[in-house]
Amino acid sequence: MLLQLKNHGLSSDALTTVFHALILSKVIYGLPAFAGHLSVFDIGRINKMFRKAYRRGLVQELFDFKDIIKRHDCKLFCLVQHPSHCLNVLLPPKRNPCMQLRTRGHDFTLPTVSSTLLKNSFINRCLFDTI
Repeated sequence: MLLQLKNHGLSSDALTTVFHALILSKVIYGLPAFAGHLSVFDIGRINKMFRKAYRRGLVQELFDFKDIIKRHDCKLFCLVQHPSHCLNVLLPPKRNPCMQLRTRGHDFTLPTVSSTLLKNSFINRCLFDTI
């Protein structure tokens, strides 16, 4: 569909806008929920789709899916830390500040993670990535 729009003479700026509206928004929509459960093969397939769109001139920049995941996880994690956010109750308690050896990206205690499913959940992924 995007190639047909390009063949009909749609400008590159407009093609990029359509790509963001149709493709990128669908990929980003459920990202916090499923990003931790993607395999390396799945991430490679999504990156391949981004490279193909860039090569065909459908977008003006080349996206890297891991960067998209990291950027959106960080953005949502910063929002979740606000006390009035509905997901704030999922965060672990704040840690005791008496022994502070080095600075961290957050002040929460790190939970004990026993399964891969729990390890790849959004909250734990953000807690351990922003240490």
